[in-house]
Amino acid sequence: MGILDDHLGNVLGEQGENVSPQQGAGLTQAILNLLNDPRVGGIEGRPQSFQQGDLGDIFRSWISTGKNLPVSAEQILQALAHGQVEQLSQKAGLSASQGPSVLAQLLPLFIDRLTPDGTVPQQNQLADAGMKLLTQLLA
Repeated sequence: MGILDDHLGNVLGEQGENVSPQQGAGLTQAILNLLNDPRVGGIEGRPQSFQQGDLGDIFRSWISTGKNLPVSAEQILQALAHGQVEQLSQKAGLSASQGPSVLAQLLPLFIDRLTPDGTVPQQNQLADAGMKLLTQLLA
């Protein structure tokens, strides 16, 4: 079982549900799309949306080389547009109530893995980094 399966299993397992490979792949793609969204400036623009929710320090901890600060499902809903969370949940085959909890577990992991040396990859390199991350998480 890969890292992604473990994290999904932890979140969804609490709700008594199994994780399908389609959910894992759909969720991964949806998170990468969220981080690559040009409307907010990609991953480089995400700290601003978290800063507006007074969560900038949390987001920056995921990029830095130090310990990742935790985030709650409620804080995810505070930082991201509700429509984005709903859309991500649908793409991943999750219920609307599962989406924020899953994002709270996986978003720090994804961002931390996409920025291993504490720097954000160039926008044109994010897709390659995302594919490499997907391979690592599913292995």
